[in-house]
Amino acid sequence: MFLALAEAGAKSALTEALNANIEAAKRCSCFQARTIRQAQLRNLAQQAELTRIEANSAATTTQPERSPGAAAHRESESETGEGRRESMGR
Repeated sequence: MFLALAEAGAKSALTEALNANIEAAKRCSCFQARTIRQAQLRNLAQQAELTRIEANSAATTTQPERSPGAAAHRESESETGEGRRESMGR
């Protein structure tokens, strides 16, 4: 009789230990999932920021590519006589 009660108590303790282990694993996996989502969101925000910076950089690099022609146009505008060279000659 005593062995039967001892065995039942041991099974109960084992069941409680397993349930506690399962609960701890659930909490850990939830924490890991939350951490992974947070890292993904942080990476997406950084990627969006880099994309924005690259877009701004591309926009600023395309402007100077156009500006040498505009600068040459302002340097000498022979059709109207209003370029820099023509103004210096007056």
